[in-house]
Amino acid sequence: MKPTFEIIKLAAKDCLKCWKPLLIISVSVRLALSILVNLIEYLSGYSYGDTVLYITKAMFYSPLVQNEITPHNLLSAVISIVIFLIRYGLISICTTLPMILLLRRKNGGGKEMFLHDWRGVAGPFFRFALLWGCLTSLFEIVRLFYQFIIIVKHSAPGSTYSDLLISVSLLLICVLLVVLPIGLFVFEMTPIIIVAEKRNTHRAMQKSYLLLAQNFFSNFWQFFKIAVIFFVSTLILNWIVQYLPFHSVFSAVVAGVVEPLELASYLILYRDFTSQRIIKLRPRLQKLSQKLK
Repeated sequence: MKPTFEIIKLAAKDCLKCWKPLLIISVSVRLALSILVNLIEYLSGYSYGDTVLYITKAMFYSPLVQNEITPHNLLSAVISIVIFLIRYGLISICTTLPMILLLRRKNGGGKEMFLHDWRGVAGPFFRFALLWGCLTSLFEIVRLFYQFIIIVKHSAPGSTYSDLLISVSLLLICVLLVVLPIGLFVFEMTPIIIVAEKRNTHRAMQKSYLLLAQNFFSNFWQFFKIAVIFFVSTLILNWIVQYLPFHSVFSAVVAGVVEPLELASYLILYRDFTSQRIIKLRPRLQKLSQKLK
């Protein structure tokens, strides 16, 4: 297994081989679609975040939420769906997918071959992107619900909601400790597998789980180090640009610059994981391995 910084160095070399189309796709296209989302939100007066907040209030209303719920109209629902499809679906298949294709091919192949490959995996990739968007929204709903419980606890100390807060906290911690390591790996590696092996969404997620389970601690630790490096880098850069005018535009630029290097690193990890010599798998994993051949 290669050292972490050696992987990032190799990823940087891969990015430099096709840096012009990568920058055009990752920055220009992402920036244009991000501006479109901001424009829709500005002209309509609705945002996707408002809808998530409304759903949270509607699901957990009374007596946890004290303020009134203002029903959204049909227009706000349609706009929220459009924003969701652009943010999680269109941006992914117009930026992330082409970048993986470019990084994987590296050398030429022509525009027709590129479009052929793009059409071949765009469907599974789009479905996976929407699934990721739904899970992200669900996580945001859980976070808001948790905040509502904290507000109630502070406004009514000694109430039965203190016990509810402790129970929910322990449940969330247990779920995160079990699910988060597997979920992080699966949802970062699945897009790579969809493109590299031309699998559908479900099979690609199974294959990513198999790659993790075949050598869990070693593979996850290698992946985790790279994920943390890029997460912290993006966090710091976004913290810097949040004080600038049009910070959402600068955030899109940050994502467009960091994502190609991150994807190239995951591609190298994928090649290392698939080339591992596995002596023996547990019966359940052996059955899954045979199914995915």
